[in-house]
Amino acid sequence: MSEQQIPKRIRERLELKLPIRVRCREAVGVEWTEITRLIDVTPFGAGFTLKRPIEKGRLLHMTIPMPRQLRVFDHVEDQYRVWALVRYVKPAAAPGNNIPLFEVGVAFIGKHPPRSYEENPARR
Repeated sequence: MSEQQIPKRIRERLELKLPIRVRCREAVGVEWTEITRLIDVTPFGAGFTLKRPIEKGRLLHMTIPMPRQLRVFDHVEDQYRVWALVRYVKPAAAPGNNIPLFEVGVAFIGKHPPRSYEENPARR
């Protein structure tokens, strides 16, 4: 890291290759689910890859077998179910195949989605 660069993160991301379920509702009646793996995680966000493109600002519902010490809530549950906001998306190199991958970074926003999400899931 150069002297001019200042770290943006409060806590360093931990490299954890845990399986996750990502659910996205792009519009009323348009929903998809994908199983993938974490690349890294903090109590406040995570990085992973998806096989489909997604827009910055989209809300995702994630289910993660996350270590309890990294959770902000639901410490006694087996799975951590958390809503997240897509903060960045970039194409990623797919190792050994022609399936396109997208590297995604999300910020966790809590146990429940914003009220506006139920009214209009397409809104970003």
